[in-house]
Amino acid sequence: MVAVSDERALAAACEQNKFDVAVIGQNVSPNLKRRVLMLVRKYCPSVKVLELHHNYASKALDNADAWLEVPSDTPGELADHVAQLASH
Repeated sequence: MVAVSDERALAAACEQNKFDVAVIGQNVSPNLKRRVLMLVRKYCPSVKVLELHHNYASKALDNADAWLEVPSDTPGELADHVAQLASH
């Protein structure tokens, strides 16, 4: 797992690592989620994107590969979603 906080870090992470899934957190604003998704598609085109969203908010990324409403009942649910997405 690698956390990034800006475009340069995202580009570097994609160059230096092989990822199956990028998780965009529920506390990220919808506009920033769209920007992050665009950058992931640019720098890591084969990576699947999982958008986390609060149970009181709708999905912000129609073109993500998967979505998970949070808070989850168990932390394992997130891991299960990531593993399932990575296997496709």
